[in-house]
Amino acid sequence: MSKRKRKSNRFYKNKVTKPEEKLKATLNKTAELFKKAERQKLSVKSKRAEKLVEEGKVKDHKHIGKGNKDKSYKRYKTQVKSFINEMGISEIKEITPEIISKYVDKEIKLFNTPIIIEQDGEKTLVYPKEHLSAADRLNRNLTSLKSLQLAISETKVLGTGNKKEIDFGDIQLQRNKVKEAKVFRAKGGSAWHNPTNREMRTIKDRQNKKAKEGNYLDQMAADFVRYEQITGARPMNAVEQTKTNFIKNEDGSMIVIHEDDKGGKTRPVLIEKPDEVKFLEDLIGKHDDFKVFQGWKKNGGHMSAESLLKRLGEKVKEVSEDIKGEKKVTVKGNEQVFTVETRITLHSPRKNYGTNKTIEYYEYIMKSPRETEKRIEEKLNKLHQMEVKIYEKFKTENPVKNKNDQEKLNAMLPRSKKKYEELVRKQNARNKNYAKKKGNKTYKTVKHLSNEEVAKYLASCDLGHHRTDVINDSYLDHDRWNKVVAKYKK
Repeated sequence: MSKRKRKSNRFYKNKVTKPEEKLKATLNKTAELFKKAERQKLSVKSKRAEKLVEEGKVKDHKHIGKGNKDKSYKRYKTQVKSFINEMGISEIKEITPEIISKYVDKEIKLFNTPIIIEQDGEKTLVYPKEHLSAADRLNRNLTSLKSLQLAISETKVLGTGNKKEIDFGDIQLQRNKVKEAKVFRAKGGSAWHNPTNREMRTIKDRQNKKAKEGNYLDQMAADFVRYEQITGARPMNAVEQTKTNFIKNEDGSMIVIHEDDKGGKTRPVLIEKPDEVKFLEDLIGKHDDFKVFQGWKKNGGHMSAESLLKRLGEKVKEVSEDIKGEKKVTVKGNEQVFTVETRITLHSPRKNYGTNKTIEYYEYIMKSPRETEKRIEEKLNKLHQMEVKIYEKFKTENPVKNKNDQEKLNAMLPRSKKKYEELVRKQNARNKNYAKKKGNKTYKTVKHLSNEEVAKYLASCDLGHHRTDVINDSYLDHDRWNKVVAKYKK
């Protein structure tokens, strides 16, 4: 028994002697840590949990609620891997407070170093994508390291002895440093370009032309972009979409179900245009695979969703390098206004969808001024009925057997109409407070939001946010939108 143990130790030492082997072993160990943390439902993200700890209602926040979703752990694993590679680390114990502080200082410097463009005697600060994303990257990586720190302390993956050697320091101190340096995410400052319909057609034409000369991935990239533009799907959800999530209605329309989307929510989207329904029918009939988009390795095996997404992103980038734009953004906590360079990414078709749907809803509502209220009710009811239909179907086909099944069912509960009613109540409360402030005894009670806000809300339901501010900040091409609104205001 002892001989076997010594042999095993010698083998382990020889195995990780080379730096690249050490790094590989470390990344495998990191993946194992996050896998164990996922099983134990450890969570570092819950603000509610932190508040309960502060109030003394619970002992600690580590096991409160559902814990992080599997997608969160995938993201943490990817970010920690990126951090390890960037900082030249080969072992987890090399992640020290000094290394983390050095990384934070580097990112703060990057964020505060824009490119200065001088034209006609005027200087403009331009923040390219890599500068703008410094704030997001910083916060994501600090959260990932905090999650890794929790996984190390709460699991037995590294053993008791190794735990004592590992000290990341107080991650919150690094967060405070980021806040003091005024490195905030830019409001509406996404570096993803929101393409016009003309730009989308240009990308589509270029991809179709390339598909005739290239491999199957070029054609898939063309289909992928069109699918996102039609359904408003997030890239990661689109690449994992299965053929069972398409329902053809008797009236010829189609319901596309985005299952287990962001936040674990499931949302249906109604497709009514005949040409779009035809495209989706052709798409799901192209091959016999369970997934709509399936990539293959050279050895014949299936690509992972992450690998396929990366390849599709490269294909889209090849045909859209010259399509870019600029946008003015304000940074929260910083009074300056910056110009940000925007480029096409796999998320861009979803942005185009957001603008198109908002305008489409607005034009439908405004088409008949005397029936505006009726048309709003009609759209809200239609959305609610679709959500009820999907919920009942899922409930019938998938009996609840355990807690996870119940959570999945709860994620499908109809919520668009309820959320809208909440928004109306908040608007009436604001009207009441405003009247009180002005010394008025009466105030206007509204049954609906303004027509513009209703259109934004309906589009936000299709996108899965149920919030008008997200549409305003991230999905609306304001030049196009303002022209449409001005046309109906005349």
